[in-house]
Amino acid sequence: MVARFVTRPLSLLADAAEELRRGRLDTRVVAGGTLEAERLGQAFNAMAIQLEASAARMRSVSRDMTGPGRGALAPLRRAGRDDR
Repeated sequence: MVARFVTRPLSLLADAAEELRRGRLDTRVVAGGTLEAERLGQAFNAMAIQLEASAARMRSVSRDMTGPGRGALAPLRRAGRDDR
């Protein structure tokens, strides 16, 4: 019974880490079990939140750089059209 109290939260955390690896950045865990497992779950959730926010920022920057008439590449696109 005690072993399950320790191993179950770790098994759930391992499953969540695999989901995160697969690109499911909205994956979170319910922190529980031992104090250490609870802290690990909370740290996992904080990491997942930061990773999701970083990915959103990267998508936003990418859109800004590649969108028509916008971003850092816009002058290069305009210059290419002027050369025709």
